Amino acid sequence: MIGALLTAIVLIFGAIGLHLAQRHKAGRFGTMSFVILIVGIVLLVGLEWFNLFVMPALAPASQASAWRCQDTVTANSRRIVLRARRINTRFPA
Repeated sequence: MIGALLTAIVLIFGAIGLHLAQRHKAGRFGTMSFVILIVGIVLLVGLEWFNLFVMPALAPASQASAWRCQDTVTANSRRIVLRARRINTRFPA
């Protein structure tokens, strides 16, 4: 995870250096492409930052929610199976 974040940050500097070296040849299209690239990389850095620092803080709460949700689904599934068995016993095949 930290490797992906560092790679994205280095990619920003690499893209800036490449653009500065070739900006006279790039023209308007190259500049617009560079801006779109930087916006995409910044969004990638934000996603990696979120995954690295925010998700671990949210994990305990989400794990507890997941267990509660699983218990609810299991209980509902048992009720459905029991009702289906009762219906089958009422109407023999």
